[in-house]
Amino acid sequence: MKISLARESFEPIYKLSSRGLLVKSPRYLRRFLVDRLRPFSEFRHGKSPSWWKAYNKIKHDWLTNIAEANITNTLNALASAFLLNVIHEPGLISLADAGLVRDSFSEEKSDVKLIKRIIDGNTGPNIFRLWVETPIFLWFCSSVHFKPKNQTQFKS
Repeated sequence: MKISLARESFEPIYKLSSRGLLVKSPRYLRRFLVDRLRPFSEFRHGKSPSWWKAYNKIKHDWLTNIAEANITNTLNALASAFLLNVIHEPGLISLADAGLVRDSFSEEKSDVKLIKRIIDGNTGPNIFRLWVETPIFLWFCSSVHFKPKNQTQFKS
C-alpha cells in the first residue's frame, strides 16, 4: 500500500495528522520515551511519516538500514495501528468487546451497546467520554461529532 494513497483518502475524513495518544512507559524508561505520540503528524505537510519511511528502508535493505529499527520508529508504527483501530467504529467496537474501552468517569468497562448507540447517534443530548487502554497505549475520546449520513467521528 502506498502511504500517499492512505494520506489522501483518510486525512480529510479522520484528520489523522492531529490525532494523538499517550504512551504508558515504565518508570525506568520515562526519560527515553515521549509521553504523547502523533504518528501521522507529517500528513499535515503532505509527507509520509518517518516511521513509515524507516519501515520501507528496512523492508528493502535491512542490513544497510538496521539502525532504523529503533524503539521510536517501532512505537510510532504500533501507535499508528492502535490509533486507526480506536478512531474506526468497527475497531472501537472490537476493543470494547475485548474489555479495553472504559467510561472516563468510572473504572468500569463500557457497555458495547452504549458504544453502538454513540456510533449510531442514539444518545440524545448526552456527550460521552471514553478511553481505551492497552498495556502500552492510552487514548481518550473527548467528544462525539456527527458527520453527514449519521456517521460518527471521534475527536481525540
